[in-house]
Amino acid sequence: MRAKKLIIRLTLCVLAVVMLGACSATRFLPDGQYMLSSVDVKSDNSDVDASLLSQYVRQKPNSKWFSLVKFPLFIYSLSGRDTTKWINRTIRGMGEAPVVFDTLLADRSANDLLMAMHNMGYMHSKVSLDTKTRGKSLKATYTLHPGTPYVIGDVSLKVDDEALSAVIVPDDITLHKGDILSVALLDAERKRVTNMLTSMGYYRFHREFITFDADTVAGSNEVALTMHVLPYKASAASPEQPHPQYFIDTIRVVPAGESPKVDLRSGVLSDNIALRSHMPFSSTDLTATYNNLSRLSAVKYTN
Repeated sequence: MRAKKLIIRLTLCVLAVVMLGACSATRFLPDGQYMLSSVDVKSDNSDVDASLLSQYVRQKPNSKWFSLVKFPLFIYSLSGRDTTKWINRTIRGMGEAPVVFDTLLADRSANDLLMAMHNMGYMHSKVSLDTKTRGKSLKATYTLHPGTPYVIGDVSLKVDDEALSAVIVPDDITLHKGDILSVALLDAERKRVTNMLTSMGYYRFHREFITFDADTVAGSNEVALTMHVLPYKASAASPEQPHPQYFIDTIRVVPAGESPKVDLRSGVLSDNIALRSHMPFSSTDLTATYNNLSRLSAVKYTN
């Protein structure tokens, strides 16, 4: 029991010394500069999880060991002011210099937080920054004010390609009335349509061929959306044309190295190659083929 109490006391003493040392690190800062002691991000709207947006803060306080003490900062504080002495330079190299609060980075952080909320559909959002100083230490608090988000109203579809209009249909669109209008939601729909078409032989189709037009009504938070699938253009200067669909002609398996043939039975290869001749090229089947062949012990790699 006594040993346990002794360990606890020693731990508390060590923590106290480290904390005092970390505080003394501010003596290296000139007048007008403050060490960033803590950063907090909070929201006045429970629907927006502030902890998920803390990644947009560009400046963090000094690192902690075991989430308890700023030990690297403590090591740095043991050095002297005279940097011409090798011992001071060595100690500083082993530690971590105090993070000096930067107003420019703070402003950029606030702007990044604002853009993140805009992308989440909170177009009327605001960010406020509050700083409190104690001695030469500073605490920064970013408060998010999301406001009311925009939500999806009516959704329409416009496909400028006769062949694609038969496979891209309104009933399959994953954007629904009442959903919060976010960039992530629009990107997910772009990805869904792109994956579907590249698995149907439209090898050159990519997400930039899909755009969204938004129409807002004054006094309402509903946004009418039009998903627009553009025609194919090989380059910016090229004329518009229907999206080309590619079909597989011949499938060949070529061994790597000097071996004249693949050391696998034709039946095994056929069973593991998902692609088929005279069928539309499919990116999904290509990925499945790579995965199937990589699981065969006789195959070292595929490309």
